[in-house]
Amino acid sequence: MGHWLSISLLGLLLTATAALLRRKLNFHRIVTKLKVERKASATFLSTLALLSIIGIYSSHSLVKFSKANQAVAQARKNILQLERVSLLVKNAETGQRGYLLTGNEEYLKPYNTAPGSLDGKIASLRTTLSHNPGQLERIGRLEKILKDKLVEMSETIRLRRERGYISSLKAVQNNRGLRLMNEIHAVLDDLIQDENIELTARSHEVDRAFERSMLVVRIGAGAAILLTVLAIFFVNSNIRERLKESEVQRRLFETTLEQMPSSVIICEAPSGRLMYSNPRTKDVWRHEMHKSKNIDEYGMWKGFHPDGRPYAPTDWPLARAIMTGAIIRNEDTDVLRGDGSRGVIRLSAAPVRDEMGKVVAGVVVCEDVTEVRQLEREHTEARVRAQAALAAAQIKSEFLANMSHEIRTPMNGIIGMTDLLLKTSLTTRQKDFVDTVRLSADSLLTVINDILDFSKLEAGKLRFEVLDFNLRTSIEGVMDLLSHTAQSKGVELVYSIDPKAPLLLKGDHGRLRQVLTNLLGNALKFTSKGQVDLEVSCEQEDETKATLLFKVRDTGVGIRKEELPKLFKAFSQADSSTARKYGGTGLGLAISEQLVKRMEGMIEVQSEFGEGSLFSFTARFTKGQNEKDVISRGALATPGASTLRGKRILVVDDNETNLKHVSRLMEMWNLRITSSRDSRMALELLKDEAQNGDPFQLALIDMGMPFLDGLSLAKKIREDSSISTMPLLLMMTQPHKRSAEMESLGIAAELMKPLKQSYLLDAVIQTMSGPLEETQTTAIPRQAESQKQAHPAKILIVEDNTTNRRIAVMQLEELGYVADAVTNGLEALAALEKTNYDIILMDCQMPEMDGFQATAAIRKKEENSRHTVIIAMTANALEGDREQCLEAGMDDYLTKPTKVQNLRFTLERWLKKAHAA
Repeated sequence: MGHWLSISLLGLLLTATAALLRRKLNFHRIVTKLKVERKASATFLSTLALLSIIGIYSSHSLVKFSKANQAVAQARKNILQLERVSLLVKNAETGQRGYLLTGNEEYLKPYNTAPGSLDGKIASLRTTLSHNPGQLERIGRLEKILKDKLVEMSETIRLRRERGYISSLKAVQNNRGLRLMNEIHAVLDDLIQDENIELTARSHEVDRAFERSMLVVRIGAGAAILLTVLAIFFVNSNIRERLKESEVQRRLFETTLEQMPSSVIICEAPSGRLMYSNPRTKDVWRHEMHKSKNIDEYGMWKGFHPDGRPYAPTDWPLARAIMTGAIIRNEDTDVLRGDGSRGVIRLSAAPVRDEMGKVVAGVVVCEDVTEVRQLEREHTEARVRAQAALAAAQIKSEFLANMSHEIRTPMNGIIGMTDLLLKTSLTTRQKDFVDTVRLSADSLLTVINDILDFSKLEAGKLRFEVLDFNLRTSIEGVMDLLSHTAQSKGVELVYSIDPKAPLLLKGDHGRLRQVLTNLLGNALKFTSKGQVDLEVSCEQEDETKATLLFKVRDTGVGIRKEELPKLFKAFSQADSSTARKYGGTGLGLAISEQLVKRMEGMIEVQSEFGEGSLFSFTARFTKGQNEKDVISRGALATPGASTLRGKRILVVDDNETNLKHVSRLMEMWNLRITSSRDSRMALELLKDEAQNGDPFQLALIDMGMPFLDGLSLAKKIREDSSISTMPLLLMMTQPHKRSAEMESLGIAAELMKPLKQSYLLDAVIQTMSGPLEETQTTAIPRQAESQKQAHPAKILIVEDNTTNRRIAVMQLEELGYVADAVTNGLEALAALEKTNYDIILMDCQMPEMDGFQATAAIRKKEENSRHTVIIAMTANALEGDREQCLEAGMDDYLTKPTKVQNLRFTLERWLKKAHAA
């Protein structure tokens, strides 16, 4: 205990000495900042080195001391364990003998617990004595003798129980137990003797280690104290010299502060007493600085938070820097200055610390930034106004440009086709023209309605009607409206209605059609091949209400993930420029979302770029009364419907959606409908059923199928005598001219997809009852009338819009010109490589390469060669558009819709110029 007390006192002495050195001398700062003499530095370094050596040696000795102490403790523990083994054996033997004498089982308790306890003790001793082979050998012998002793005691106890006291006494009198007990004591004595020897050796080792450590520590501590005193002497001598130099530096520092252009104030901490302020302070703060050097005058100075609350004394940056020890940079503060004026002062404050790191003062640098902040504020406001004005102007400009282009494009179709229609003798071509006029009119109406609806939605004035309507009829109306677009692109447009969905509803079917038209129109716009299908199902239904789920799925270009969030925003499109591949106002989806919300539903979109899109929305309607009865009566009331009962009809189409659609359309007329997606299997099915005596009475065949298309299947049917007389109806995605092959194959009628229920059933009834007259279900273009005498001029039309391209060709035909047509600037350049055209009618806005880019490329290639007349024919009719076309290198400018007479005049004028040249 005395040794440990000595070490503790020595440690306290070293700690106190180090603290004294740090506080009084500040070793590091004095050595590095004041550059003390080499003697002082060497003395301090020697002291530190000596203390480090003492520490290392002491640490090493303490480790050895600790290990020796642990060995001593373990030896004592081993001796105690051995003594306990001896005691356990003795107690067991005493209990054995007590039982032999009395027969009382209570005496056997020590004997019964002895085996387990002895095993534990022996195992523990094996572990702790594993480093000593001699002791381990003795432990093994002891363990064997103990087992023999326990066996001997067990045998005598058994004899006492079974044969009585005399038998057990005879067993004891053979002295075997006594011999075993003597052997146990002998082994235990040897073990304890060896452990005592180990204990003595380790104790001596501990004492020697401690004495050596104490000797080294005493010598080292004395030397360290001597060196420390010597270092203090050297440092004090040097400090006196350095103090003289520091006074010179202080005066230089004050002179520098007085010449600074910013206000500098230094205060004492923590009292806040003013220690220094330079002359610039009066100009910045407009306060007189007291000669008494007292900071009390700061109580008259006013600072304000951004919300207008006055500053408390602790709110000033200088006060916070002193209190927290933090550096505060460029904090602008609204202040009331000494002359009563308001201003903004930029404050930067920092604490000043002494050698010990304690904050003893604070300094603040002050700059008057009142005028700078005012200019910044004005510049910021002006920039915000300019950006807002620019954004508004850009949105307005883009909107007007889009509207001009999108409205004039369908107007060109309306006026152009109307002119052509009026100049015909109203022959069979009328239907083709009328369909085109209708498509253009619908496009124009959609654009105009979008603008009007959006403005009404914004003003909250859009009204909803509640009318009875038939869901199937409404959907067929939308499909009929969009069928021409689908046919022109070769895209299958199909729909299906779940039989469980109610058809007779109450609500605003016009708004429902508007949403469907928007979604299906978009799907067709962005789909160049494959199909667009509409699926209608009932999501939820009760006695009076029904929530319908509409899904519009396409196989188009898809939508990028980053574009999905802005789909339903007004005036937002994936491509906001007017020279984009796909048109539109950017209002359709935004309006659709608002309309769906008004119908108590929600709209969603799922899409992967390049994988197509799925738009889905829900709408809630009131159910009509006695819906099933009404539909059933309407179906049976169709003329000729009763004749169809039990007739077998085969529907062949590789499109599964259309197969389901056609089957559901005809299910209420009690027809036996069989469907097949494979035309080859359908042919075999027709033959098999005819041989089985249950032939099909009609086949409804899709025109475009893999392996065996509609006409090829019809030909195979006519070649087989067993089924050759069966009537055939042909389903088409695109219009085809009725050919001689169709006539020879006896095709009863050609039906355009998507099929309408009324048209389909009319066709089936008339086909099965007699020849089918031409109805709206046919969509076969008729042979064109003979063209007028062609003009020799070579004209190229560059137009991406199908309708406008077609109109331009027909208008030129009307004027006696023959023209070629391409869809963009790249194709125009390729056409010029093959043909020298006299005039190019160039649209401005096209995908791939627009009209301006194409014109620049043509002019660059021409240089000194033949000049080609380029006439802009565009829907851009805003101010400046004509000048832009002429500056791009075009020769003239025509706006859409283009009047035939204007086109004739312009062409004749430029052809005359070319002939004169």
